Amino acid sequence: MRVLVVEDHQPTIELMDLTLTAFGHTVLSATGIVEALALISHEHPDIVLSDLIFADSEDVDQDGYALARRVKANPEWAKIVLVAISGVTSERAVQRALRSGFDDVFIKPFDVESLLGRIEDLVAVSRR
Repeated sequence: MRVLVVEDHQPTIELMDLTLTAFGHTVLSATGIVEALALISHEHPDIVLSDLIFADSEDVDQDGYALARRVKANPEWAKIVLVAISGVTSERAVQRALRSGFDDVFIKPFDVESLLGRIEDLVAVSRR
């Protein structure tokens, strides 16, 4: 499975890369929405794991919510699974993520085995 990790915290990218690669997945990474959209366009990932808020961006059109809206608005990307991975824990933020187009939300810190099982299930459903 091709996984795009969109995260502005380099140690988190490295941890996700090591973990997902160990389970046989191909990992791509981006540190913001512009880079993520370019990778989605050219690399066609099966799933995008994205943070909701990027530290370097104060522009609301450059956060994870905007990324989800843009991916879901493009018919060519309709089968890409989106999972938010964030330290934002409020129910309001979770509901906003789901309304923006994320298929699921995991709160940091999260159980890696639960995440892996969930993304495999979501991708299997999206391929039907």
